[in-house]
Amino acid sequence: MFGKLIGFEFRSSIRMLAIVWAGLVASSILFGLSLRIASSSDSFSLFSGIITTVSTVLFMALFITMIVITVMIIVQRFYKGLLGEEGYLMHTLPVKEWQLITSKGICATVYIVAGCLVGILAILIVTAVTAGTTEFISFSDIRFVFSEYPSTALVTFESIVILILAAVAFVYQVYTSLAVGQLVNKHRILLAVGAFIGINVIKSVIESITVLTLGNSDAFGRKMEILFSSDTPDALLIGGQPYILFIIAVIIIQIAVFHIVTERLLSLKLNLQ
Repeated sequence: MFGKLIGFEFRSSIRMLAIVWAGLVASSILFGLSLRIASSSDSFSLFSGIITTVSTVLFMALFITMIVITVMIIVQRFYKGLLGEEGYLMHTLPVKEWQLITSKGICATVYIVAGCLVGILAILIVTAVTAGTTEFISFSDIRFVFSEYPSTALVTFESIVILILAAVAFVYQVYTSLAVGQLVNKHRILLAVGAFIGINVIKSVIESITVLTLGNSDAFGRKMEILFSSDTPDALLIGGQPYILFIIAVIIIQIAVFHIVTERLLSLKLNLQ
């Protein structure tokens, strides 16, 4: 049943995003071609100027549209599916509350990660088409870096994990804010926006206190001094492992807190509209 929930979520929301992704990739080719033509022209012409302007505006507009639609779908699918009309059906399914939340969280995270990949691909296409080459990345250089500094592969993997976890944390923070907003009958979205801002303020205060506490710690200061006095980049990357793992742990804790709060609010204080 959990797999069916995920499949339902994808079928309900991926179509519009797929159109925007395809449009962004197509516009990146047009944008790159216009830049290449403009850079290779001996003299500036009105036609090439119009094409460059239109392709630039189209590319940027689709990039922004992708971000806006992704956020809108994340909000809409949770609000409409669990707090709106669909909620009357969804909450009667033979699944637990955490499964409903998690299924939507998985799909939302996939959309964010996929959007980031499409955005990177679009930028690479623009660069490649403008330069007139199909070689996006020099794989020989990558192999050299990984062989020369073996810890680079580990740090690269950890960085990807951090980015994915950060996307999950963002999704769950949105869900928590919407769950708080549904506690009232009027101005639910306004309260949800206020809750989102309030959560960010609380996070900032906790992070500031943590940084100040660690900054005043002699042990932490000595460790940082040893870390940044490392002789090689590889030693620096290895020495920074405790701090990378600490960041990962903090994000996981945030996700857990957001998930528990959201699940408890929907289980005990559900206010369908």
